[in-house]
Amino acid sequence: MTLDLAVSVLTADRAVRFAAPAVVAGEDPFRLDVPPLVGPGTSDIDAAALDALAGLYLTAELEQTGLLVAVELLVANRASLDLTSVEAAELLEQIASAAREWLPAVARQQLFARVFGTASGASSELVNRDFPQLLSDLCSAITAYDEAESWNRPPPSHLRSQITRTVERLRENLALRQYGATLVAGRRITEQVRRSVEVISHPGIVALVRGRSPWDVVRATWEPNEQPDIEGLVGQGQSGQVVIAWTGTPDGVPPQQVRDAAATWLLHAGLEQTWAA
Repeated sequence: MTLDLAVSVLTADRAVRFAAPAVVAGEDPFRLDVPPLVGPGTSDIDAAALDALAGLYLTAELEQTGLLVAVELLVANRASLDLTSVEAAELLEQIASAAREWLPAVARQQLFARVFGTASGASSELVNRDFPQLLSDLCSAITAYDEAESWNRPPPSHLRSQITRTVERLRENLALRQYGATLVAGRRITEQVRRSVEVISHPGIVALVRGRSPWDVVRATWEPNEQPDIEGLVGQGQSGQVVIAWTGTPDGVPPQQVRDAAATWLLHAGLEQTWAA
């Protein structure tokens, strides 16, 4: 799952570079490569901004896994860790220098609540409470269209119209949240995610928690009865990233990659397809 996640953050990092200047350079370990999106839309938000916000959506879901907090804890307690790898210790020292530019957890959660309505920042008065339902409606509309087409018959015209309308509503919703510090903060958070994946993927860090995979490092920071559904959150973030990015150029019917992503998002969100064919 870490390699798949590496693809996703590569896309997020690339999107932020196009949408905002002066991103930190470096090889990105994420590998979820969505093709570049170009073309005008009817809402007051362009494809580059939607691509960047799609990547930011992935980081909002990763925040809920505890990935960023886990690495922050490792960095803060690096002097007392029982590390057997000199290379891992040096990596944590390097990360500690970079961490001075990272956004604190409270600021990240407030940003994610304002843009995507995530529960962790629900106390904010600026929570975007409409976004989760809009994304759910869009994924449901795409899935209904795909299911109708799978019966080898033309999908009803109202299903295509539903996709068009839900795309427009989602674009309008995000258009209001692309300004201010959103994309600048997204750039900084994306860099933090990249470096965090580098840390938890290091064999010396995995060995520290006697784990078998990088995600065992993250799990080690949670109480046994508070473990999040990491696979579900990552899957929801990756699939949502694909769907949101597609809304930058939604001409025609959704391609198969977007249809698969919509179905995956509904699955991980615990929702059933709600648009009848």
